[in-house]
Amino acid sequence: MILNWSWVSYAARRMLWYKFAMRLELSLWLWLEIMFLISRLVFVLWSTGLCLAVAPNGPWDKFNLAPKSRTVYPTAIHSTSGFGDVADGETLVGDTGKVATLTKNGTWIALDFGTEVGPLTSFI
Repeated sequence: MILNWSWVSYAARRMLWYKFAMRLELSLWLWLEIMFLISRLVFVLWSTGLCLAVAPNGPWDKFNLAPKSRTVYPTAIHSTSGFGDVADGETLVGDTGKVATLTKNGTWIALDFGTEVGPLTSFI
């Protein structure tokens, strides 16, 4: 069956084509939007999976010198020196929460953390 469009005016044909094109454009835009959202979802799931990946245990674990937690406390006092005294320096060893007093300018105390601590050390 052949459709005869001769009875439809030019303006009506343009209007029909415009409606078809708008539907096509809307469906294309919707399809692109859905594909964009799916790609974002895949990226988030993929990057989360990479961040949560855990290395398998093996003989290389003996070279992992990282501490068990992010908070590291001194294990010993290496040395003290200066023009004054260090009062209660032993209280700095471990998680005591107590304070030591340095009596004069130029007095210092070197703490031993047992392993390398870095890059930032802070005292409260």
